[in-house]
Amino acid sequence: MLRWYLKCLEKYPLRMASLSTALIISTGDIIAQQVIEKRGFEDHDGIRTLRMACIGATFVGPVASTWFRTLDKIVGSQMVFSTAIKKVFLDQAFYTPAFLACFLSINSILQGDNLDQVMVKLKYVSV
Repeated sequence: MLRWYLKCLEKYPLRMASLSTALIISTGDIIAQQVIEKRGFEDHDGIRTLRMACIGATFVGPVASTWFRTLDKIVGSQMVFSTAIKKVFLDQAFYTPAFLACFLSINSILQGDNLDQVMVKLKYVSV
């Protein structure tokens, strides 16, 4: 199974990143609702889980996959401390702020918020 997954990941990197991310994010949302929030399956918000899976498949997976491949091209993929520090710096300085703003905006819009409400949420998390 692992061999098949790695072969598909090499052949179809964006598709596999999208599918993997959708699965991981939706599983995380299920765990959050059941273990952290203790909702029980009767009160589980399936729409929220589906929204997270869709965001994972269409935004997080492709964007993160492309970003990390780009970082490898810019900085290199050597397993050394200096490469790791450069990647962390670039990731935290450039990718993470933009990614979080986009993720929060997409999630808010899919929840039905208007642009003014999205902006209030973005201002709240940026403080």
